[in-house]
Amino acid sequence: MSINAASAAKWYRGYLASKQRYSNEEIERRVAWVDDFCRSVPPARTIDAISVRDVVCYFARRSGNYEKPYEWFTRYQVIETFCDALVEQKFLSDNHLKSIFDDTDVEPFDPQQEPIQIQISSVDWSRSDSVF
Repeated sequence: MSINAASAAKWYRGYLASKQRYSNEEIERRVAWVDDFCRSVPPARTIDAISVRDVVCYFARRSGNYEKPYEWFTRYQVIETFCDALVEQKFLSDNHLKSIFDDTDVEPFDPQQEPIQIQISSVDWSRSDSVF
């Protein structure tokens, strides 16, 4: 039995509330992240049709939007947990999005380190130089 992404995100709110494992604030945050992810795929697509590429592209498109260094990884873990819940409830046969990223994908973060400054230079697109 498969479920479309939008319906799955709505279902997840009730699922988390029924587990009574998280505060209301945490439920809202997790549901918002799952909803954002589900809205990033075509609306008619079912959860089992979401590919690894969809997940990687989702995070690549938003790579500069995270306020905290590990926020992207925390969001991925929430998506992974969301899919685990869908497996538990028999909406998915397996969690095909599990282990796309793991702890080794997180770059070490040193809050004392100066932010990397990349020098920006303009490009003269009118030049006829070409490698071809």
